[in-house]
Amino acid sequence: MSSIAAGWPAYLDAPLEHEASRRVVVLALVSGLAFDVGMRSGVASVAGACAVAVVAAVMLSARHIRGVHATSMVAAAPLFGAWLAVRMSPWLLPFDIIAAAALLFLGASLAQDGSLFDIGLPQAAARAIQAATQGFLTPAFLIRGTVHGSGTKLRRIVRALAITVPLVAVLAALFASADAIFARAVDINVSTAVQHIVLVAIGTIGAGWLLRIASLRKADVPDVAKPTLDRIEWTIVLAGLDVVLAAFAVAQFVALSSGGKKLLHTAGFTYAEYARSGFFQLLAAVTITGLVLIALHASAERGGARFRVLAFAAIALTLVVVVSAFHRLTLYEHAYGLTMLRLYVHIAIVGAGLLLVVLAVRIAGVVAHRPWFAAFAGIVVLATLFGLNVANPEAFVARYNLSHRSAHFDPSYLGGLSTDAVPALAGTPAACEVTSAPRHGPFTFNLSLSRATTLRKEFCR
Repeated sequence: MSSIAAGWPAYLDAPLEHEASRRVVVLALVSGLAFDVGMRSGVASVAGACAVAVVAAVMLSARHIRGVHATSMVAAAPLFGAWLAVRMSPWLLPFDIIAAAALLFLGASLAQDGSLFDIGLPQAAARAIQAATQGFLTPAFLIRGTVHGSGTKLRRIVRALAITVPLVAVLAALFASADAIFARAVDINVSTAVQHIVLVAIGTIGAGWLLRIASLRKADVPDVAKPTLDRIEWTIVLAGLDVVLAAFAVAQFVALSSGGKKLLHTAGFTYAEYARSGFFQLLAAVTITGLVLIALHASAERGGARFRVLAFAAIALTLVVVVSAFHRLTLYEHAYGLTMLRLYVHIAIVGAGLLLVVLAVRIAGVVAHRPWFAAFAGIVVLATLFGLNVANPEAFVARYNLSHRSAHFDPSYLGGLSTDAVPALAGTPAACEVTSAPRHGPFTFNLSLSRATTLRKEFCR
């Protein structure tokens, strides 16, 4: 246990394979400037998309990333960042930003020829802890790069400026807001200047953080003693799981029978009311079951054939829950219409079913020597997100509700969608109800906003 504990300090503070240089600092500063322009122009804009591309280009041009997987992930980040200039949906953009940031981070973390398919959940957690530790060392990393090869006098000047510039900017902003004479005397928009400084600093330090992670010498993740369950323990857990899942499956077949419908009527439910309820609970049950199976597979000792049989039974019965949840949600949409939340729940249900099948393959022992399941799940999520961006889910929701007249659908919902839905709503009153703030300048351009503005000028008088 002491050897495990001793390995963590060396892992968290791994030595640098590449020392900082002025070139690295300049590249980080370029990223900071791009981040400033992107944030001030609006994240959902050409500038926002370019900021992601600039950071990716900076990481690749620094020549610290050697691995094929790492290079591919950094190069893939702009594929998600590009949607910032195309879509406006709040159901897409946050996930695009998270996906781009995650790809950049994984690319930096795997810079020294690491493999994505060797990262399980424990390894991912360890890399995140290492990266958080490196974040505290990033300012010093950039300062050393600035004064690399310089004399003592220049190093002192750089340190003094690093303290003076933020200090002067903050005090000037406070004095300008407190005294009109001082504000007129300096005759600058101090607030804007402070915003520029802060955003450039955040972007520069963020890029420097990624470059520092990419510069670390490869260090193996220290072994962690994982919890284990004996044969009798995991047998009881899996058997209990199978019993409750089997009982639910039987209940679904009973509900479909004439006797089940009569029982529901006696309880005060119509079959439609019964079918349209509970899909969120069913999705939660599927998620919990999947996580339990993953944990049991990681901790079960002497699994063998018994474990596989019980686990396969649990997966098969959970797929019954998946089908039931999908069916119930479909009936609900026929009555109340399709919303973005219901569409995403549909996608989550299908994704959960797919990952359960993949988990069965993993438990069967396919490529058992590598922890590939977490990486595969991440690829599925990224592929789904990219597909959603291409499909334009808000336009899909709008078209569905216009073509399927649901008895209880509220038409005002369509007017609350983003400009992504306007092409599907063209010629309807809802298209004129979609709101968006005006933008000016080439950096603020967004394709969705531009198309919506053109269509509203044509159909909304």
